[in-house]
Amino acid sequence: MAVHNKPDSQEICFVKDNDYANYVKKHSKKRIEEGFFVDTKGNILGKHKGILYYTIGQRKGLGITFGKPMFVIDINPINNT
Repeated sequence: MAVHNKPDSQEICFVKDNDYANYVKKHSKKRIEEGFFVDTKGNILGKHKGILYYTIGQRKGLGITFGKPMFVIDINPINNT
């Protein structure tokens, strides 16, 4: 199989417009709950639209301005933070 020169796949190929979060939302039986962004000390920084919309390392597209560059360093599904 000659695929060694192809670039790595970066997205889910069957999801329209690579919008996997809305795909999951549409096909999930669970309601996607809003939650809060928190800092490493546990301080609430603002609301988010649901953890499935974010990935570790993400900086852009968080939907909130923090006044300085901020990155997602952890996702806690139990606390929805």
